Amino acid sequence: MAEKTALLLFFISSFTYLASFLSVLLLHKNERQIIRMTSVLNIFAGVCGSVMAVMALAAKTTVIYSFSIGSLSEFIARISPADDFSIKICPYAALFLLIIYFISSLAALYSRSYLNEYMASQVLYSRFAKIAIISGIYPLFIFAMTMVVVSNHSILFLCSWELMSLFSYLLVMSDHENPKTRTAGFTYLVMTHFGTAFLFVFF
Repeated sequence: MAEKTALLLFFISSFTYLASFLSVLLLHKNERQIIRMTSVLNIFAGVCGSVMAVMALAAKTTVIYSFSIGSLSEFIARISPADDFSIKICPYAALFLLIIYFISSLAALYSRSYLNEYMASQVLYSRFAKIAIISGIYPLFIFAMTMVVVSNHSILFLCSWELMSLFSYLLVMSDHENPKTRTAGFTYLVMTHFGTAFLFVFF
């Protein structure tokens, strides 16, 4: 029972992060609504994920969910036959998930006041672009980070790692007007792809 509840909470949290991203597309003409909606959804997703992680830690259980996606699963199995195309939430992974979900909830709570500062900008396009990028990319970044932790397959892990790197790069570059930010973003992108290259060799 605890395993099913933990898995359900994980999927609720994951789909809520995706809903947060979609809300930016649906509310693209109302910056205040974007800030309010994404903040609420991200906090809710983080709370659900935190509860799930605590449950998995308390029960000391391991939850495995295998994806069945037809011919794509068969293709992936041929590429990497030793692994099961699945996610795995063990107590060790739950500890990292708890840290990610808890801190992301606090960040989502803080982001309301942080993003509201952009509302004072007189340049409408720049103001909206920053709010939309940060609000839309942040939940995808958190989702990708959680997938890195729970991935139980080399290809799924590498895809999640790459998405996490790209989403975090876009978040950094939301303040691209600053030359130091552009330099830091480029350095970050190069270093993460060095890491990705070594991961490919490892796997």
